[in-house]
Amino acid sequence: MRPPASAGRMTQANISERASRMRNISPETLRRTVEKSTRSSAALERRIVPPTYVRSERVERFLAARRAS
Repeated sequence: MRPPASAGRMTQANISERASRMRNISPETLRRTVEKSTRSSAALERRIVPPTYVRSERVERFLAARRAS
């Protein structure tokens, strides 16, 4: 039986599950690790967002709603 396609991805859930089995990792360290992985993946795929990019109000509302739920 093959593992699911998402088994190797560095998502916060996957990292959290693995980390809890290995050692205690603070949520802040976990967040930084996920962010670093995301930036690295984006750079490899040439999907880097310029530092001057400003999200639209609609996107900000969408993200705020996602964070709240």
